[in-house]
Amino acid sequence: MNIKVKEVKPLDNLKLDVLFTNGIRKIYDVKKAMSHYEPFKELEDNPYLFKQAKVDCGGCAVCWNDEVDVTEYELWEMGETVQTAEKISNIHFNRNGQGRMGTKITLPLSWIETMGFNENNKEACLFFDGDSISIKSKNA
Repeated sequence: MNIKVKEVKPLDNLKLDVLFTNGIRKIYDVKKAMSHYEPFKELEDNPYLFKQAKVDCGGCAVCWNDEVDVTEYELWEMGETVQTAEKISNIHFNRNGQGRMGTKITLPLSWIETMGFNENNKEACLFFDGDSISIKSKNA
């Protein structure tokens, strides 16, 4: 998975507003981590420290100090999606050598990578319900 944290904003009630590089925004509840890792209790006792949350390691984590951090994977998996990414893209129409019409659409690479697609995993399952198209990795 090639998902990174782009920015973080501490919220009330020990929650983080996390924007990922693929444009998706999630809310992560730090209280969940407190039950698994003792140093997180310091964030509950020190609201000033909690407000110092910052993106670390090129987007690999959100951290407060040398002992307290949350990885991008944890934030992604355990965060609640509050804003999905949106992009306006043109559909390209073309004709092949036999005159048959075909189409192509370009998707952001960060979305494709987040879904697990790469040069070795190219097969996608497409679902059409009459109004929208969904794409999933065949290996998912």
